[in-house]
Amino acid sequence: DKNNILNNCFINIKDSSLNIKSTDTIVTSIQTIKIDTDEKTDPLNNSEFLISPSKMLNIIKETPGDDIIIDIKNSVMTIKSNSFKTSIKTLNTDLYPKLETEDSAKLITSINYNILKKLIKSAIYCPDKNDISREYTGVFIEIKQNSIETAATDRFRLASNLYQMKETNKNELTTIIENEGASLITKLNIDNNIDIYRKKHSILLKTDDSDIEIKTIDSKFPDYKKILLDENNNFIELNKKDLLNSIKRVSILNPNNEVMLNINGDKLNISSENEEGEKSNDVINILKATEKQSKSIILNSKFISEFLYQLPTEIDNVLLYYKDEDKPIMFKTKNDKIKYKYIVVPIIK
Repeated sequence: DKNNILNNCFINIKDSSLNIKSTDTIVTSIQTIKIDTDEKTDPLNNSEFLISPSKMLNIIKETPGDDIIIDIKNSVMTIKSNSFKTSIKTLNTDLYPKLETEDSAKLITSINYNILKKLIKSAIYCPDKNDISREYTGVFIEIKQNSIETAATDRFRLASNLYQMKETNKNELTTIIENEGASLITKLNIDNNIDIYRKKHSILLKTDDSDIEIKTIDSKFPDYKKILLDENNNFIELNKKDLLNSIKRVSILNPNNEVMLNINGDKLNISSENEEGEKSNDVINILKATEKQSKSIILNSKFISEFLYQLPTEIDNVLLYYKDEDKPIMFKTKNDKIKYKYIVVPIIK
């Protein structure tokens, strides 16, 4: 809707800083950059306006110089760069939503942004955005004294990721963030540490030049730790790349994404058959196993592929824990930095 005021960016110029804010009421992002202002202009006299981000971005992309000069007069922004000059309309900021004050923010911890990004990315593919139970639509975050953990589920699979902190966190946090905000975290490129604050109905991620506020979901996340398989269960060790490629090949002809994993000695036989009787089969090596007996499990190939795709490139192998053929299975990694666990419910025929 082009008439929606939230389709515009809020720009505020103050004290040689240009602040750009955008929001959809669920996620709010504020970016700050340093600028040169006219010495004749009183820096305490704020200049605020709304601008179309698509127009502004397209203009900046085509400007010939490295720097641009911006003038604001009578609700019109004039942009100059070398010999190029253009003007676009601005809007009044009165109806744009205001952020809640930062006085209510409580510092939880400071963490490297890329670590947080990995923790969120390794869970965000699981939530069901259309589930009527809100706790199944977001990403769970739990920060304890020396750890940070993320998890997400759609009732049929669950991803859990744990990172052990070197420093002690200032406070603890247990919450569920909106999926839309979690998605934004995975898209930004921030190299330094980021501070995590708890607000009444949101969390705030803050750096020197960025603020990202994400609404939280007021609901209780399922007690997923009860279904995690422990290390006493049987497992096999597989090469991540071999498993992913095999799953992709075998599932091509099956529109329901069903594949059967048959554990047989030191081999894993992966097969699939569609309703027309067309079959696919592949075999990969089992690198390590706790038992030699045969076991068959039917799984959703899409669920397996999504988990393997998002694992860091430095992870070569995965462990597959299992019980009975009708019980959930669990993938686990041996990564020292982040411990990835992934539960999948089998397909029962």
